[in-house]
Amino acid sequence: MDRAFGPNRRGVRRVDRLAELEDRGALSGSLQRERRRIEVRGIVQGVGFRPFAWRLAGRFGLDGFVRNASSGVLIEIEGEPDDLDRFEAALRDEAPPLARIDSINRQVIPSVCGEPGFVISESTGGEAMQTLISPDIATCPACLADIANPAGRRYRYAFTNCTDCGPRYTIVEAVPYDRPFTTMKHFALCPDCQREYDDPADRRFHAQPNACPVCGPKLELRDAGGQRIDVCRNDRKQAVIPVGIRPDAPSWRSRLVGRSTLLNELRKMDCHVAPLLAMTANFDSQQAVGDEISAAGEVLRRGEIVAIKGIGGFHLAVDASNDDAVRCLRTRKGREQKPFAVMVRDLAAARALCEIGADEEAALASPQAPIVLLRKRADLPLAASIAPGNDRLGVMLPYSPLHVLLMRDGPEVLVMTSANFSEEPLVAENAEALERLAGIADAFLMHDRPIARRCDDSVVVHLAGAVRLVRRSRGYAPAPIRLAESGLPVLGTGGELKNALCLAKGGEAFMSQHIGDMKNYEAYRHFDDVAAHLQRIFSADAELLVHDLHPAYMTTRWALEQGRPTLGVQHHHAHLASCLAEHRCDGPAIGLTLDGVGYGADGAAWGGEVLVG
Repeated sequence: MDRAFGPNRRGVRRVDRLAELEDRGALSGSLQRERRRIEVRGIVQGVGFRPFAWRLAGRFGLDGFVRNASSGVLIEIEGEPDDLDRFEAALRDEAPPLARIDSINRQVIPSVCGEPGFVISESTGGEAMQTLISPDIATCPACLADIANPAGRRYRYAFTNCTDCGPRYTIVEAVPYDRPFTTMKHFALCPDCQREYDDPADRRFHAQPNACPVCGPKLELRDAGGQRIDVCRNDRKQAVIPVGIRPDAPSWRSRLVGRSTLLNELRKMDCHVAPLLAMTANFDSQQAVGDEISAAGEVLRRGEIVAIKGIGGFHLAVDASNDDAVRCLRTRKGREQKPFAVMVRDLAAARALCEIGADEEAALASPQAPIVLLRKRADLPLAASIAPGNDRLGVMLPYSPLHVLLMRDGPEVLVMTSANFSEEPLVAENAEALERLAGIADAFLMHDRPIARRCDDSVVVHLAGAVRLVRRSRGYAPAPIRLAESGLPVLGTGGELKNALCLAKGGEAFMSQHIGDMKNYEAYRHFDDVAAHLQRIFSADAELLVHDLHPAYMTTRWALEQGRPTLGVQHHHAHLASCLAEHRCDGPAIGLTLDGVGYGADGAAWGGEVLVG
């Protein structure tokens, strides 16, 4: 359970009501006090919203409390009506950068006498779940500075995070989003981390994955047979933070305040993002540090394949400049022609490989950190077998401290592909990796933080003047898509290939992470697990299951076996309907659907259709 935190903390003074009233000449009884209950819904848990409200209350001299609740964040606030109005306005206008406020509801309630200032109180649960879970977020500039600072206690720590970044959805087991309900529950905070966690003025206040080398997850390197590899450690330091870069400055966060869309704001930040992301390039390579990451980098430099446990699962990594190594990966993984994605050190490295426009650069550097499909340069200095016969290359930047450090210690460009054999689900846990990736990986870089939900990398492409999602997964799931109308809970089971689920509840649609092709029992188990998890974390038992018309699809058979009302929808009609719903269009439409062969309403095979309705 969370503790209660009073206002006598660093950065905000305790409000002495009598002294304040005397200073303002308000002891005559003319002062009107009012108490309001404010309910904030949206992505407001795990994004620093409570300490933000605490600081606002201190700014305006208000009493009350804030806490997480199943409906989002609950605030009871008391003071002069004008101050309360200013508090409410700031609550929306100055919200933390990763917060997304969907609604603010308030009501006037009776005053509470003798309340000692404003506190952050214990979280509650037990009501119908209505809050949203934040997607996993790429490492912020302040945390990049932490891992690059040789004088800091998180120097080269692969699990550094704060309320502005780090794992979210992939560690959530239940709601509300508090540490006991995440996979971090097994890691007891050390005194230093506990102080950060308890301090509302600290950027790690109630950062549920908060940890350090003393108390947090740890890495280990194993060989192809699963035996642990001992690493020769040394303490030589290798990084200096550039004086001119201040990633912890308020301007980084304030630039996102009042954004219309995150992408538009990141476009404005282009001149700032590149140096911030490149700051970790200031490592002195002549002074190597011995640890599991540097040892894994050496394995990669030898042309071997390393399975790396990241945020939402394992990657298979290999030196992208070594054609023999890439071909070996293709053979072992059973992936003959399908393109591989690569991870590069920074934006400068990406520009050296591909032609990048402003929108594409903004997408690469965004908090979602997706794979961006970019046009290759003619003189691409990478293995030809990475994306044969394709004019585009999937590129992503390192989005976790582990990736950032590995990209400094290993090859400059790595193939980073989902760790699985072709057509199997993404590998997520250590024992599973040692079993399923045996014969594929030459080494395993693993850690002991469990992954609650496996979640593959997202993929975007710039087409027709905008960045468009090809695969919606890490960084985006499970953030909702707004709908034009509300209704009863409905679960769409998706198709047989490139599957994803969709839960519609109220006026929002919650897309699951990418699940993949439904071609084997492991994929079916993953699908079943995601379907149950989506309904559980959003407290919505689907009253209707919508499935493809194809009777042989595993998703169709799953829906028919659940004992709930079902509705079959023709595959291409579903594509058009979902496109209209995403853009909140409910008028007459003509849709051209070119999606290959689908099971038709007449039982025949349908190809591309023009649908009118």
